[in-house]
Amino acid sequence: MLEADLEDAKNQAAKKLSGQMRLKGFRPGKAPRRIVEATVGADTVRAEAIDSGMSAWVGAALEGIDLELAAQPTITDVRDTEDGFEMDVKLALWPELDSAPVIEGRQIVVESNLVSDEEIDEQIDRLREQFAELVDVERSIRDGDIALIDLNAEDDGQPVDEVSAKDLSYEVGGGGLLEGLDGVLRGEKAGSIVSLTSTLPESFGEFGGEELSFKILVKSIKEKRLPNLDDEWVGDISEFSSVDDLRHEIAEGMAVTKTEQAVREFRNKAIEAVIEDVDVEIPEGLIESETEAQIHSFAHQLETSGIGLEDYMRVTGQSQEAVVADARLQADRAVKTRLALDAIARDRGLEATEEDLEEAVSDVAEQEKMTPGEYLDAVRKADRLQLLTADILRQQALDLLIEEATPIDGDGNALDLTLPEVEEQVDEPSEQTVEVAEAVAPDDKAETGSDDSADDTSVGPDAAASAREDVPAGEPAVEETADNESLDEESEGKKSADNESADNESADKEGT
Repeated sequence: MLEADLEDAKNQAAKKLSGQMRLKGFRPGKAPRRIVEATVGADTVRAEAIDSGMSAWVGAALEGIDLELAAQPTITDVRDTEDGFEMDVKLALWPELDSAPVIEGRQIVVESNLVSDEEIDEQIDRLREQFAELVDVERSIRDGDIALIDLNAEDDGQPVDEVSAKDLSYEVGGGGLLEGLDGVLRGEKAGSIVSLTSTLPESFGEFGGEELSFKILVKSIKEKRLPNLDDEWVGDISEFSSVDDLRHEIAEGMAVTKTEQAVREFRNKAIEAVIEDVDVEIPEGLIESETEAQIHSFAHQLETSGIGLEDYMRVTGQSQEAVVADARLQADRAVKTRLALDAIARDRGLEATEEDLEEAVSDVAEQEKMTPGEYLDAVRKADRLQLLTADILRQQALDLLIEEATPIDGDGNALDLTLPEVEEQVDEPSEQTVEVAEAVAPDDKAETGSDDSADDTSVGPDAAASAREDVPAGEPAVEETADNESLDEESEGKKSADNESADNESADKEGT
């Protein structure tokens, strides 16, 4: 870079510096360059000019060169020369896999979406529990009984009223109040007084974690008597006329829920399978950049819910280091997902048609009161079409991966993950119907037995809408992320995320 090329940058630097100074006779930012140089030194003005202009000069030097940068260029050295200066720039490039991950014939083990008779029986028993009758009994306590107790807490012989309770109804066998309480109550009768020493769970607030002594008086015992499972009872509590109809409705609802969960698990595990084939060196600058993006995205999600990141860490007990470490893991996964899907798209020759492009931007175009064609014209004008196209191709690659892989259960049996058709209900549901539906609604984790149900593999043309706030009206933005994942996931994260790598020769390159 010639010294003469620095003149404009020096003028701007002098203006910036004068705005930070108080110079007699001049308003902030209005002092001539020679006055500023005389005050702070010509070398200071020159150094400021170089620092301010580096980004623009690096950008101009890279213009027209077919390189896909993974992060902002880093200036590693600046040296003076006889007629100006020169600088070394480190570039972190997006890697590219030598070969695409194999996707055809992959078998992915997921929790079965088939509904067993035992599962239906469990849901019906849950429903019967909702309508159980409590009856006083004169016998020893069994699991499932409701014991009416007085709970008196002491600490070194001194009463602790905040933890004590009178006339407390407690279901024995649930293990939900104090550790060891079920054990001392089993076999006791009304009128019994038992003792217990137990450490309070954290849910007891300021007393959480303290070990206290308890004396428990059993005042009465009630037995839960479930209603008879017959057509009459079903007709009384629901819109169905028979036990068979109720079982059919429960089975149908569970089939939909379990299939949706299995589909999400299948997608996540299919992505994980191809990620294992990504064996390349990923530039550190790329991981750091994506980590920052993950944290920024997560913080923005929290803000939309009225929660600050610091408040989130305080409530969850996570340190800043733990949050960053988790974001880094998500970043690594996001980068490898993009690399795998890009390689699949290239290997299969996937293309984004004009129809694909218009479909991708249709929702955003409608919000902007534009036709899809007009929106695409604006995308092309903003030179962002390549980003949108790449995102569409990744979604196509993910769809292809899901199509060619096979979901199987733990025994190796192939599963059909097509969502079952559910008969539409024309009439408004009655209050009893709603109550029944809520009572038998499957617990997601209980049904799947897995924490993989969160869908954190969203990869699609949502990039069309990702940065509209940063772009002037009429110039839509298409912002590219590693795979548009959300931190959820956790994520579903640190997720949803809705939005949801270095060929062996292209790690870090340096140029002068």
